[in-house]
Amino acid sequence: MEIEEFVKSNFYMLFKKELENAVNSCISESDLSNKLDILSFNIKQLDWMALSMNETLPWSVEFIELYKDYWDWHYLSYIIADNKFFNKVDFAFLLAVYAEKVDWKVLCRNVQIKYSDIIYRYRSHIDWPSLCSNPNFYWKIDFIKENIDMMDWIAFSESISTMPPFSNDIRDFRFRILEEFENYIDWSVISENEKINFDSDFIERYKDRFDWENIVNNSAMEWNLEKIVKYDKYLSKVPNEYLMASSMWYEIVKICVLNRL
Repeated sequence: MEIEEFVKSNFYMLFKKELENAVNSCISESDLSNKLDILSFNIKQLDWMALSMNETLPWSVEFIELYKDYWDWHYLSYIIADNKFFNKVDFAFLLAVYAEKVDWKVLCRNVQIKYSDIIYRYRSHIDWPSLCSNPNFYWKIDFIKENIDMMDWIAFSESISTMPPFSNDIRDFRFRILEEFENYIDWSVISENEKINFDSDFIERYKDRFDWENIVNNSAMEWNLEKIVKYDKYLSKVPNEYLMASSMWYEIVKICVLNRL
């Protein structure tokens, strides 16, 4: 049946709205990298939410400008934050022009490491919980100090083990963060982080900071009789019912069995 005949049919008239919505949705979700002209077709009825997150579109500053009044800026912010679509210059330009349109929660949660210095310029727009939980953000000590009361220290403490280092030695980087902001870090969060290396120097330095209820259940800790005796003062304060359900208790039992105590 020819399309002209079909649109005159009772079936089409009955389901006209549903069919148009389905067609527009299909257009929006398709690979449009080589079909720019289709965006000029019935443009207001296209699914702009789907288009705004469609990675196959030929993304550019000019392309965003062309349809700036139609984008869903929440979803478009995911595209803008992804450095495979925009280089650093374009990213900076988009923020300069559309700072009031982009979703800063999305940007701060997803911005890539090499664009971090651009975010520094927009501290009044920053969504701090999102930025502090971004494992790819490149933190500078001075920037943290300048915004110390804005930081979400729980989220920041959770991300310490995964954040990129500003030096070649990631261990030194983490230690410097902990040293500089010892009074702000959430040590309960640090104490349960299984990606941190709890070596002898680290434990000794922050023994009075740790949440020992979390420490005893942290699989990153390696227990032996010497360590248990050394930190008996702290371990003895952990409630028995919690201690006996911890991963440390299992290690103690193994040690006792091996030594037939």
